[in-house]
Amino acid sequence: MKAEFTRLSESIDAMDKECEAILKTLSGKTYSEKRKKILVYESDAKEAVKITEILHGFGLYRIILKTDVSNWEADIRQIMPKVILLDNFMSGRSGYEVLREISEHPIYHMIPIIVLSQRSGLAEIAWAKKCGATDLLSKPIKSTANLFNVLTHSIKHSPLNNLDLHL
Repeated sequence: MKAEFTRLSESIDAMDKECEAILKTLSGKTYSEKRKKILVYESDAKEAVKITEILHGFGLYRIILKTDVSNWEADIRQIMPKVILLDNFMSGRSGYEVLREISEHPIYHMIPIIVLSQRSGLAEIAWAKKCGATDLLSKPIKSTANLFNVLTHSIKHSPLNNLDLHL
């Protein structure tokens, strides 16, 4: 499974470089800095592939995929994402534990976090929001439009839009 994520990560990097080269050729400027970064914590390889393919298809986001949440603070500091997609069942730790830690952090609590869950009932949604989630998406992701709407809404209404933080 680790090999699948490594290949996926390399593929994402290659697509990013290809897009960057095309945009630089067309406009004379790089686009990477303008694209919003999305940090995706996903433990399921198939779902990670699907999410990254959908997000790359929008062309608006730079996706950083992680399979381990143990270094979330360093990841956020390094990546400075506009939004985080967080699997609620990560290996080793509950996604909800990490969600609580991020939402209680003095700076990072402003980053919108969308929980990815195989359960999507009202109790699950209420629990996710109580723990600090902006929203919850059910897995497997079936609706590209739904994912896009949730992301754009979360980014648009983020308190980070009014700040120029260098985390």
